[in-house]
Amino acid sequence: MKNSNRTASPIENCICDDSGDFIGLTKREHFAAMAMQGFISNSVWLSHLSDMVGGSHEMVNSSIKIFSYKLADEMLKDVENDSQN
Repeated sequence: MKNSNRTASPIENCICDDSGDFIGLTKREHFAAMAMQGFISNSVWLSHLSDMVGGSHEMVNSSIKIFSYKLADEMLKDVENDSQN
């Protein structure tokens, strides 16, 4: 199983799903959620993004999602590289 698909906060002796995996957010989902929270909390950045996409709420939401997952993927690459050194 790839590191990005492992559970972010596994709990031993918990109820698992049918595959035997822990239930919860993956590391990728957790990192993306943290990035999304940071983006959304920055009103200056949100205003700039809204101006860039023409004020469309759908485009702002889509852009935040894309940026958040891209940042999460980059963070996971760094974690993988650090663990290999």
